[in-house]
Amino acid sequence: MKKLFSFDLDGTLLNNEGSIFIENIEAIEKASKKGHKIAIATGRNYIYAQLAIKQYWGLFDYFVGCNGGIMHSIRERKVYLEEEKISFDFVPSIIDEIKEVGGTIQISTDKDVFVEMYIYEHNLKIISDNVKKNFFDSFKRVKDMDEEDKKSIIQISVHFEEHNLRKYWTKWNELYGLQYEFTITSKNNIDINLKNINKLMRIKEIAKIENVLYENVFVFGDSQNDNQALEYYNNTYAMENSLPETKKSAKNIIGNNNSKDISKAILKNI
Repeated sequence: MKKLFSFDLDGTLLNNEGSIFIENIEAIEKASKKGHKIAIATGRNYIYAQLAIKQYWGLFDYFVGCNGGIMHSIRERKVYLEEEKISFDFVPSIIDEIKEVGGTIQISTDKDVFVEMYIYEHNLKIISDNVKKNFFDSFKRVKDMDEEDKKSIIQISVHFEEHNLRKYWTKWNELYGLQYEFTITSKNNIDINLKNINKLMRIKEIAKIENVLYENVFVFGDSQNDNQALEYYNNTYAMENSLPETKKSAKNIIGNNNSKDISKAILKNI
């Protein structure tokens, strides 16, 4: 029977060096050769994801990005997008909050990435020099968004110091929670999506397209944006480095993202 394997990137398939262990790549290749389908399901947008795994892009059948805001059928070169978008009117209020404490904002449309940094002396370590050089300096500025860009927002990501994370996650949920989904994706990051846009909806969509039965869907993740899928399906795996609530959502807990346990789980189930 055909199976679907879905992997988060950061903290799951990617190790702390930002690469994928060769053992995991080899296991994915074996699964693909047996006719199983392989998907990435990440909070990253298409451009940022390709920076990390460009050399392995052809291994995957589907890319789910921006926590479900966009989906690519890689082999068919088909893009799936929701018609409704995040209103740009919401952006200035978020920027004003970030300016107060220092941090960054990353705005993803279906075609581009726009960033702004508000880094002050007290939080200079929030973004490493390497990340600044390889990511933030590589993309357009939020202030340069034109009217078409402002109508095409599918995700906003905010990155700031750890002690501000829960404070603003709680505050924004209280203020805007009826319209937007605020998801903690790391100790420094909150992703903002429209309500009811998530990874689970896209994984379900892929399973339907590929005629994969519920019991043949396997999901791997480590953070809040994985919780719904990890809880919904039976064959789910949280990494040892996962958030506590993510571990509670998954049916299985395996080694951290610096282990080779993903390859073991794949090989066991193909």
